[in-house]
Amino acid sequence: MKNQRRWPVLLKKIFWKSLRLLKSPSILMLSILVLHGTVVYSQQYSVSGTVTDIDENPLLGVTVRIKGASTGTITNSKGDYTLQVPGAGQVLVFSYIGMKTQEIPVEGRTKLSVVMEEEAIGLAEVVAVGYGTQRRVNVTGAVSSVGSEALLKVPVASASSSITGKLAGVITKQESGEPGADATSINIRGFGNPLIIVDGVQRDFNDINVEEIESISVLKDASAAIYGARAGNGVVLVTTKRGNQKKQSFQYKNSFSFSGVANYPGFVNSGQYAELYREAEIYDGVPPDRTSYTEEDIANYYAGAPGYYNGDWWKATVKDWSPQQQHTLSMQGGNKRMRYFGLLGYINQQGMYTSGDNNLNRFNLRSNIDVSVTDDFTVALDVSGKSEYLARPIDNTNTVFTNIFNALPLYPTTLPDPSRIPYTGK
Repeated sequence: MKNQRRWPVLLKKIFWKSLRLLKSPSILMLSILVLHGTVVYSQQYSVSGTVTDIDENPLLGVTVRIKGASTGTITNSKGDYTLQVPGAGQVLVFSYIGMKTQEIPVEGRTKLSVVMEEEAIGLAEVVAVGYGTQRRVNVTGAVSSVGSEALLKVPVASASSSITGKLAGVITKQESGEPGADATSINIRGFGNPLIIVDGVQRDFNDINVEEIESISVLKDASAAIYGARAGNGVVLVTTKRGNQKKQSFQYKNSFSFSGVANYPGFVNSGQYAELYREAEIYDGVPPDRTSYTEEDIANYYAGAPGYYNGDWWKATVKDWSPQQQHTLSMQGGNKRMRYFGLLGYINQQGMYTSGDNNLNRFNLRSNIDVSVTDDFTVALDVSGKSEYLARPIDNTNTVFTNIFNALPLYPTTLPDPSRIPYTGK
């Protein structure tokens, strides 16, 4: 009985001592932290979902973790996962080999399913080598490569001109700017013209549109040995664009540019020509009264008197600027079984002659189709073609410009009868 009576007294003592302890600042702060921790713990909840690829196939082994924390899990064979999340403001990070990493805010959701997209491997990691591709870190031979983005920075009419200054060890030289003849010669390390391979087939580099190209790899030294004796000067591998497992997309591109003669010699007018010709004859011993042009003739040429012409043959035959335009329409897409890429391109390039006798019109067509018959067997159908109309003078460019430079300013550049060709004096 005595022990039973002591229990109320002991409980009162414990109560009052606890109350005095709570009045202490340190104990009060500890109590608040314990209470706050209890509230946070009460906000944890479960988030679950399914992770698939773009074809709705479940992905096994996808890492799902809370951003900034070590807490995480992985998906099972059905692509399902469940994760305890401490708060609605957290962000979940989904990562998988070969897929793009995604960061998705929870925002209070308890169900969160994700579709993972494939991550394209850049040219900095993979290069074309012989009849296949390799990771750059595994390539021991001398190989240079460039992608489509770098090739398209400058609009050019010929594909060979697009690699100028973009590949180590490759020397390019453009000897003419004439439409249809502005192709660039390619030389690898000074050994001569290399072997050009487009999608595994030897063909002219300039038969394709620059917009068709996905990447260009240059094989040097032993890297080109797979192509035999013809690869003694190196090999240029051109890979065209192909379809992908994405929604069908259309793309239209156009560019307008102008080209002109950067520098050319100045030409004398008719008065200057007559004056210089008279001086040359006098220095050559011809009496002043017997020269081809008298002082009166020279004055008339300067004044533009009737019958004394001043023909500017350069302006009459060569334009200051010449336009060029390019248009391309492409289509790309596909799914797991079939992928496709198609392109229609048009190039119009005007020459520098005022007569309009030199111009190029070219159409390019490209169709690349890949069909996966089974998981291990794929059939590819590549179709490529071009239609070209090129107009140019009968004489070559050197002959035409030689005639322009030798034409005398003493004669008119046009005649009243436009069907007649004016005399140049040479």
